[in-house]
Amino acid sequence: MSHEAYICYDEKDKKVSDAIYRIFQENNISSWIKSVDMPSGGSVDKITNAIEQSKCFILIYSQNSKNTNYVITETDIAFSRDIPIVVFKIDE
Repeated sequence: MSHEAYICYDEKDKKVSDAIYRIFQENNISSWIKSVDMPSGGSVDKITNAIEQSKCFILIYSQNSKNTNYVITETDIAFSRDIPIVVFKIDE
């Protein structure tokens, strides 16, 4: 199932990602977020598939996320698939 946005974040930034997800839902913007769509873990294939089915990739960029392997990997997947990446920088 295709959706408008994939939200990528570090677990330490969950409050921010959840707020963005909630705003998207209130405005009828379908989105995929790990905390809702895959709350008990999951496979790399499921995450890759969710990224590939997104029209854009929302990156919550922070001191927490910038060196997190899974955030880097997810961003690489979006970049390699030519999915537009929108960056929300939430700290210095």
